Amino acid sequence: MKEEKYKGCSLEELLEDQDFVNQIISIQTNEEWEDFLQANHSAKYNIVQARKIIQIFRVSEGRLRDEPKFNLWKNVSDFNTNFSRKRKVAQLNVFIRYAASILIVFAIGSAIYWGFSTSDNKYSFSKIESVKDNNPILVLANKEKVELASDKESNIIVLKNQDAILVNNDSIIQNIPQSGTDLNAFNEITVPYGKKVTLQLSDGTKVQLNAGSQFAFPQSFNGKTREVYLVGEGYFEVSKNEKQPFIVSTPKVDVKVLGTKFNLSAYSSDNICETVLLEGKVEIHGKGKVFNDRIDLTPNQKAIYSDDTKQLTKSNISDASMYTTWINGWYDFSNEKLDRVLGKLERFYNVKFIYDRALVENALPISGKLDLKDSLSEVMGVLSGVAKIDYKISNENIVIMMKNH
Repeated sequence: MKEEKYKGCSLEELLEDQDFVNQIISIQTNEEWEDFLQANHSAKYNIVQARKIIQIFRVSEGRLRDEPKFNLWKNVSDFNTNFSRKRKVAQLNVFIRYAASILIVFAIGSAIYWGFSTSDNKYSFSKIESVKDNNPILVLANKEKVELASDKESNIIVLKNQDAILVNNDSIIQNIPQSGTDLNAFNEITVPYGKKVTLQLSDGTKVQLNAGSQFAFPQSFNGKTREVYLVGEGYFEVSKNEKQPFIVSTPKVDVKVLGTKFNLSAYSSDNICETVLLEGKVEIHGKGKVFNDRIDLTPNQKAIYSDDTKQLTKSNISDASMYTTWINGWYDFSNEKLDRVLGKLERFYNVKFIYDRALVENALPISGKLDLKDSLSEVMGVLSGVAKIDYKISNENIVIMMKNH
């Protein structure tokens, strides 16, 4: 019998679980709801209560405004003050339980804008067989697929006001929406391992996508914001427009800017999401908790979102440009963990590293430059000397071993 996913979860734990909240919101019919309860029957009471709280704060525009959130908090605070004056201490616990329940609802409300209450903040990429093989694939908003050239790097320019896309400076692809199609529908680019793609969006923003990335963008930006979607790594030079903020949405964080230069690494296979700012200012909004974190970055600062802690942290760095050296064909590392280095090489050279996790986690940190114009064997020779490891190349697999002294 399949184990219940939410067995033993408290109400607070359910509301803090983004996957649970998304599941509840996605349920459309009574049959789906009954099936969900049946699959988690031991936690039925708390699930029902959690659903009621989530439904309270689902608003049509997908956002709980700041003023209602402030007033809700103020009412709780005022009630606490008045209550303490008029009630005996023995009754305090009753209020604490009451206030706690209100604060849980308040927390749900605070997450709505960057979180789960609107489908506009979610995006599902088209299913591509693999990002590890083949050539880059451009999927137009009308679902037409275009395979790009097999060169190491492809170039795409979205032609403003022309319903067309220029590919590799030599071919123009018409991108006229089909009748009844959403005018804000997105085009997608999938970059396989071993390749890179450069784009210029309709507003003039330039994007460079690293290997193993997926990126969704509209033919033109018609709303109040310029929103795009990324899984993978991209370097952005955003055209300034204070009236229309630019938002890069990833599964883990949203990055909001007016005009700036930054690098964003958000691979689904990595347990962190990293944003590095070169110019301007950005807002980073985490998505992993009900109380969503926010961090503002200034140049030469880095924000990291951790899958383990569901939190954002900020740190100063000496030179932000070292995080964008992949654009020019080399990596510059400073005390980087070996597993992060291997992940980057895996995507660039389209290979698979096989290793014991304990061995890699205990390896020496990596500092220095790796020239990606070199062959894989040359790069591995340099890396093995720095990290004090041995390796064996077998076709597309590389086995990492402990170095024999």
